[in-house]
This record gives sequence, structure tokens and C-alpha cells, in this order.
Amino acid sequence: MMKSQLSDCAHQLNNVFKLATNIKLFYPLYLCIILGNCFLSCLLY
Repeated sequence: MMKSQLSDCAHQLNNVFKLATNIKLFYPLYLCIILGNCFLSCLLY
């Protein structure tokens, strides 16, 4: 894994957590999809 990809992933996760706080986990499925995509993209790189 390259550092830039990990950094992007961490940035995405941070955004997701901010979003989750703002909407009080109103979209858990949406969050799961974002987390899943982030995790998969980190694995693929």
C-alpha cells in the first residue's frame, strides 16, 4: 500500500465520521457502502 492511498482512505474515513455525527447515523447503509468502498480500494492498491 502506498502512503498516499492510506492518507486518502484516512481522509475519507474522517469525512464519514463527521457526516455520521452530523446526521446521527441516519444513513447507516450509505455509511457502510462508503466504508466498504474505502476498505476495498485500500486492499486493491
